[in-house]
This record gives sequence, C-alpha cells and structure tokens, in this order.
Amino acid sequence: MTEVIVHLPNQFTPGVAGALHRLMSRVPPGTILELDFSGVRDCQALALHLLARDLLAGTVRYAIHGLTHHQRTLLAYLGCFGLPPAMELEVN
Repeated sequence: MTEVIVHLPNQFTPGVAGALHRLMSRVPPGTILELDFSGVRDCQALALHLLARDLLAGTVRYAIHGLTHHQRTLLAYLGCFGLPPAMELEVN
C-alpha cells in the first residue's frame, strides 16, 4: 500500500486545495494520503470546503494531523469525520 505524506504550507488557500485535488486524481487506488496541517497558520474556509469535497469522494484513504480546533470543526460540519473506517484512518 502506498502512502503519500503532504506537509501543507503556511497558507492553505483554494489554490493549495486545487493542487491536492490534482494529486488525489493521480495517485493509485488505495493510496493513503497523510495531510499534515501543523505548519498552516492561515486556513481559508473555502479551501477546507474544497478539500472536504475531495475527501468525501472516497478515492483515497486519508489521515489528517495538526488541525486546529476551528479547522477540525469546519471539516466536521462538512461531513469529513465519522466516515467508514476504510476511508478515515486517523484524525488528530
């Protein structure tokens, strides 16, 4: 099983979310995408919405680390948590 680790930049913008979308469309099925938010200081809500849309499409399994409480809350509102275990590996 392939794992791709992505350390997100200081600013998580719709452009960065678009780059993640392109990455998700190129990785083989079953790939685990590990997203590290620990370096993000400016996170735009629209970018989280775009990320949530891609995560909910179910094309990759994912693990998310380093979310702030606010970022986690927004992703929860968008439906990204409480998914079947095959999709959501770990969120902390």
